[in-house]
Amino acid sequence: MKLSRKNFAMAVLLFAISFSLHAMTDHKPKRDKPTPAERAKKQTNRMIEEIGLNEQQAAQVEQINLTFAEKMKSLHNGEKTDKEAMKASREELKGERSAAMKQILTEEQFVAFSQMKGKGKRKGKKKGKCAESCSGKVD
Repeated sequence: MKLSRKNFAMAVLLFAISFSLHAMTDHKPKRDKPTPAERAKKQTNRMIEEIGLNEQQAAQVEQINLTFAEKMKSLHNGEKTDKEAMKASREELKGERSAAMKQILTEEQFVAFSQMKGKGKRKGKKKGKCAESCSGKVD
């Protein structure tokens, strides 16, 4: 009888340990990040649909998007020690992209492009119970 109690206790202990180790591992499947070319193509297709680019504009915009995506990837793959410097570099790249887009797009298209960028900033920011009702202010 004592032997079976010890075996039962050991089994429970092993189960608890294995369960806790299993819970500690990351079970989320790793997402493959899109390549800069895939990202540029996706952005260009979205712009074609939303702001009505013609074929010539689409080719030019895709090249700008590709250059931007490659620069952003190299920025993110570089040293990540200074967040403020990274933020400044990212904003500078975004400014260069906007300036290049302004040369290609019509005035109406550029306004729509600017509004598209604004929509993306809000995406995924608010989560939880007050996602719709909160104004983003912290009490």
